[in-house]
Amino acid sequence: MAGPARRTPSAVTTGTDIVITHPNSTQLAVPVPPDPMPSAMTIGAMLAEQAGRRPGALAVAMSDWSATYAELDALATSLASRIHRLGVVPGERVAILFPNRREWFELFFGLARLGAVQVPLNPYLKGEFLRHQLVDAGPAVVIVDEAGRRAVEALLPDLPSVRAVVTLDDRPDDASPMVRHVSELPDDPAFVAPDVLPEDLAGILYTSGTTGLAKGCMLSHGYYHRCGVVDQWVTQLGPEDVFFCAMPLFHGGAQLKVLMPCLLAGAPAIYEPAFSPTSFMRRATEVGATIINGVGAMATMLLSAPASEWDRAHRLRVCNIAPLSEDNQLAFRERYGTDVWAESYGLTECVPVFGTPPAGPRDRGGSGLPVFDLQVRLLDDGAEVADGEVGEICLRPRHRFAMFDGYWNRPEDTLEAFAGLWFHTGDFGRRRPSGAIAFVDRKKDAMRRRGENVSSIEVETAIGKHPAVLEVAVHAVRSDHEEDEIKACLVPAPGASIEPGELFAWLHGALPYFAMPRYVELLDEIPKNHLGRVLKHTLRSRGVTDRTWDFEALGLSVGRDERR
Repeated sequence: MAGPARRTPSAVTTGTDIVITHPNSTQLAVPVPPDPMPSAMTIGAMLAEQAGRRPGALAVAMSDWSATYAELDALATSLASRIHRLGVVPGERVAILFPNRREWFELFFGLARLGAVQVPLNPYLKGEFLRHQLVDAGPAVVIVDEAGRRAVEALLPDLPSVRAVVTLDDRPDDASPMVRHVSELPDDPAFVAPDVLPEDLAGILYTSGTTGLAKGCMLSHGYYHRCGVVDQWVTQLGPEDVFFCAMPLFHGGAQLKVLMPCLLAGAPAIYEPAFSPTSFMRRATEVGATIINGVGAMATMLLSAPASEWDRAHRLRVCNIAPLSEDNQLAFRERYGTDVWAESYGLTECVPVFGTPPAGPRDRGGSGLPVFDLQVRLLDDGAEVADGEVGEICLRPRHRFAMFDGYWNRPEDTLEAFAGLWFHTGDFGRRRPSGAIAFVDRKKDAMRRRGENVSSIEVETAIGKHPAVLEVAVHAVRSDHEEDEIKACLVPAPGASIEPGELFAWLHGALPYFAMPRYVELLDEIPKNHLGRVLKHTLRSRGVTDRTWDFEALGLSVGRDERR
């Protein structure tokens, strides 16, 4: 599919500038859109509007399948009527358990039109992990592929809310009587779509669970619309753009940061079934992509991929890949001939929180400026910290749909998260001289040692420069004292050998004494979730194993006179 020629971004000149009120934080001022808070819309209304305005324009595509806005609108109505035949009514949950495939789009828009609540689940979940989310969400129907059918069938005795399991693949003879093939659900010609309001719940998206059991974030139709409005403004997305994404569709990034702004802008959203570092740039070129979205792990894999004729054949103008270090941003630009925009930050509860437009002033070391519909403060025990100091990133919405509606079935967790009438993200940040906020660490991943707060990310960045280290993850270990001990989990580079004495000497030269790990363990691999994020809670639960080096027990320590 041919795409438009690469555009040169230009700064937005309409509206008024965002004013950063902190006295030393006015250098990065970016314009707000002329109508920063339009009237909220439902997902179905957004689709219907584009189907009326641009019926023949490409809306979504994956592999060899595609749909125009008119076709997608018709598919949504058909799917809504078929799910309605199962007795699903507005407000009931429908879980989705399969990887990226074309049916996801029919379900997403069809469930929205029906007023049902989509619950997209990680297709790799099974056993207790899957049981937790299905029991928690209480869906009436679960939509699956063959692997998902097997996983759900094993749990059906524990899922009293489930009335039917609908499979997209062949139904085997030994399947449960509750399993029906999607072809068994005919259209209902008498179906009339119910009235759906912006404040109605559209989805429950579960957090990645990097710090414990996953919680379901309640997302309204108005919130989906708001995410599209803000990200369309941040990326300056227009109908001439082509948005290419290889992220999993059950994840908020693929929905909120790609599909929603495309739906508002009238730009096609092209998805891959899965991410492949060796074919990503070729596919981006083939579809004429002008903008891509991804996470930092994807960029590092692209940088490690073999050089290709496709490296600079693309038309990309915006590569939204975050988080990504300044060094890797520059390495990506050098290799692929297009800049990386990593100045963005968000979480399922609020996407985005920071987002300096790529055409605006840059601070590569930061995560951008607060977007126009949020108040943001860096707090420590309720008090705002000074510039350069670390505080928890805390938010307040400026309008009804700027954030999620709380955690499903967890009112206590919701109240705790909004303590002091600020939403506490659980992430630490630091205000830079430019006014941008830099993400420092997950609050639960931060450590305190020798009277100093220690960022696991900063320690990992330093250790990662050791030539024999392929991967590293750092976490706290319970100490007999009031503070933490630090453990580093390392994956050696292929063919490399790491010895305790040599490593300790190298660490002494690379880290301040208070950030020196006491414990080191060599692993074959570091546990990660579907997006390549390290599962720190899994490492913390391992603690100090019989394979762990204890530098102190080995007589290796930093003397007081060796600290500088």
